[in-house]
Amino acid sequence: MKECEQMTPEELKDLAEKYDSSYFHKNVNKAARFALGSSLDLLENIMNNNVENGFAIIRPPGHHAMHDEPNGYCYFNNASVVAKTAIEKYNLERVLIIDWDGK
Repeated sequence: MKECEQMTPEELKDLAEKYDSSYFHKNVNKAARFALGSSLDLLENIMNNNVENGFAIIRPPGHHAMHDEPNGYCYFNNASVVAKTAIEKYNLERVLIIDWDGK
C-alpha cells in the first residue's frame, strides 16, 4: 500500500487490473489507514465508556480485504483488525461481526 504513494498513474492502473473491483490512487494508503484508525478509535471510545455504542461508516470499508492483499474496494480488513484488537487489548472472549451486502 505504501508503494502506491510513489507510483505513476500508469503503474496504479496496472496494479488495479490485478484486483477485481479495486481502485488505486497515490493517496489510497492514507485513506485506508485513516479508515482503520477511525475504527480503532471507535473501539477504544466504546471500551473506555466514552460512548455507549457506535457504528463505523468508513471508506474504504475494509471487510473484504484478505490477510495480505486488497479485495473489493477494501485494502485492510478493518473488521478483523478491530475484532482482534478487542480480544487482545480488552480481553473479550468473542466478537460478533455481521456483514451484509444487499442487492
